[in-house]
Amino acid sequence: MDQSEQAGTEFKDGQRLALTIAEASASLGISRAQGYAMATRGELPTVKFGGRRLVPVDALRRVLAQQLADAEA
Repeated sequence: MDQSEQAGTEFKDGQRLALTIAEASASLGISRAQGYAMATRGELPTVKFGGRRLVPVDALRRVLAQQLADAEA
């Protein structure tokens, strides 16, 4: 069992449910520090799970979609 399965962040098919803030930051192309700052300001939704702060993938997609919609408006 790998570390992400132990943390409860994967489906059986391997699809991730949540990312660490560092992973979410990397997927957005921003620095780890900027990701943590956004999480602190509430701009990047996080949940506390097993003592860790995780970013749900669905929430990350919603934030990105909203940013794109705002940029197009």
